[in-house]
Amino acid sequence: TPRLVPAGEKNNAEPKTKTATTFDPLGSLRLALVERGYGPPPSATTLTSSRGSSVMPTRAELRKRELYSLEKTIADLGGFEKVAASLGWAETRRKPRGYWADTSNLKNEVLAFIETNDLQVGEMPSRPMFEEKGRFDIARAVSKSGGAGAIAPKLGLREPKRRNSKASKK
Repeated sequence: TPRLVPAGEKNNAEPKTKTATTFDPLGSLRLALVERGYGPPPSATTLTSSRGSSVMPTRAELRKRELYSLEKTIADLGGFEKVAASLGWAETRRKPRGYWADTSNLKNEVLAFIETNDLQVGEMPSRPMFEEKGRFDIARAVSKSGGAGAIAPKLGLREPKRRNSKASKK
């Protein structure tokens, strides 16, 4: 039972420190994501994890793993971009709308692809080459721009070498 203490006297029966329990939704979300393999572990000194870096999961990844409650929590906290910034994690973002329609963006991506894959400088890679290397985004953009042969001169590149097809051997 609580003891009544006159004003000015200390009550030694009460704890000296009171801890207020507050709910931190961002901290809870971080913990839930880390438990599922996203972002760094809480004790990590560097921003690396089993995925290789502190990367915010995409909506598609959460849905694929049926983590709908985490998706809703992220939306309630302001969305993927805001939560990623608050957590200090990199967000895997898609290219902005119209990115591939800009020829300069396509040229930069193609030239970076050529350099990264040690391909012949000055020659446009073919669509199958982009696909073999997993760059379906560039392959689709090239296709939507009229194909490698049509876009190559606009990018200052030579057309890709044609593969010998069975039809041309007749």
